[in-house]
Amino acid sequence: MTIKKNDYSDLPIDIHIKAFCDANKAALEFAKEKIIPILFTQIQLQEKRESAIAGLYCRMYALMSSLVLMRTPIHFQTTASIARSLFELMLDLKILANDKTTKLAEKFEAFTIIEKYYVARNIISFYDTNPKYPKPNLSPMQDFTKKTLKKTLIILL
Repeated sequence: MTIKKNDYSDLPIDIHIKAFCDANKAALEFAKEKIIPILFTQIQLQEKRESAIAGLYCRMYALMSSLVLMRTPIHFQTTASIARSLFELMLDLKILANDKTTKLAEKFEAFTIIEKYYVARNIISFYDTNPKYPKPNLSPMQDFTKKTLKKTLIILL
């Protein structure tokens, strides 16, 4: 088997970047015009699985919206990071879409709740260890941390 040189490999890098950017812009426009309206008008987001899938798609759409603005070689590292994030979100999307039970959707939702728990716990800890700062009303966060942790751990186990 002989590997042939691609016809486009000798093109300047700016041509490659423009083609990549134009393709991303076309994909974003397609999503904006065709997929997003269906996502929010025709799909009933009552199930955790559907809601998780819609949330993932919206995150992907937001990342693509940022990606189309990055059109020069200086954005290489950021575009590589976004590409990695999009790949990971696509894997999550595929796993959730193929899950016939609600277990993964529940764990997916639990992860978000746990992240909120950690943020609330860190804010409470900050004010407990730094009395020189004026302390806001932390009771909603304290209530959240007490109620949420037990419920969420049960879902994850």
